[in-house]
Amino acid sequence: MARRKTKKKKRSGSWFWFGRKASGRRKTTVKGARKGGGFTLGSGFRVTLTILGLLLVLGGIAVGFVYMERYVERIGSGQGQLGMLELLDPPEWISNELLDEIAMAAGGKEFVLDKSTANTVATNLQSLAWLYGVKVQTAGETVRIMAGYRRPVVMLKIGGDMYYVDENSVVLDHVLLPKLPIVEVRGFRPENIASVGNICLDEAVVSVVDMLNAFGKMDRLSAPNSGLLFEIGVADVSNFSGRKSFLAPHIVLRAKDGTEIRWGAAYGESTRYSEAVESEKIASLYGFYAEHGTLSGVVKYIDLRVPRKKFPRPSQ
Repeated sequence: MARRKTKKKKRSGSWFWFGRKASGRRKTTVKGARKGGGFTLGSGFRVTLTILGLLLVLGGIAVGFVYMERYVERIGSGQGQLGMLELLDPPEWISNELLDEIAMAAGGKEFVLDKSTANTVATNLQSLAWLYGVKVQTAGETVRIMAGYRRPVVMLKIGGDMYYVDENSVVLDHVLLPKLPIVEVRGFRPENIASVGNICLDEAVVSVVDMLNAFGKMDRLSAPNSGLLFEIGVADVSNFSGRKSFLAPHIVLRAKDGTEIRWGAAYGESTRYSEAVESEKIASLYGFYAEHGTLSGVVKYIDLRVPRKKFPRPSQ
């Protein structure tokens, strides 16, 4: 009997896919296989490919993780651990503005902690006049700064700029320091003021610094939290060494309300002008302050130049 021809159906689409199973696939039999015992070549072949594909994918993921781990290790070792600046025992009068200036001079507030960090920060801080005796070390998670801090005593105005002079007559740039009693000096010669970080060469300014240092010692002994220095606003040295008048007081302090405190000759030069010695002047001023509790609003002026035969001197 003649064999009936069947029309071959046309296959559509590709058999290769990602992540989805195909439907309606046609089985292909091997010619000559036993009836009922044959196997489907297409199904087995695809299973094998699927397994191989999964193995390749898993292998690729594993290799990827190893690569990423090595990449992260390289990045981490290159960047290093970050540490913040730490100031060891800063003075109680330090302000946020001064802290910012220290950080700026150091090179920032956060650093990579490696072998060169301490040396780099110490070198950077050498240009900052506010600090001396600087030592830097990396400690745990910080960059630790150990240093001495220059304490300003007077303030100078030159043109539109302001400067400080510290206890040792070193010129400093100006930042806000609201916790310190700082006296403005007027009448000095600007050409004698050195640049920041150098010693002030103006004798009048240096004399006022010496005087206020002595006041500071008395304040620390008698009234550390509300001393006499907080009462003084200005030191006028325009007649220093009798430039204008030999007989007029060479240095005049002014309380914050304008009350004159006639100090007289340069600090250390009192006997040359037959004035009360420095210890007498200081004792007289602090005696007035102890009696009235203020230098303001009590009298028109306080003259410290006249020697007093029987006046209690401050204990040494």
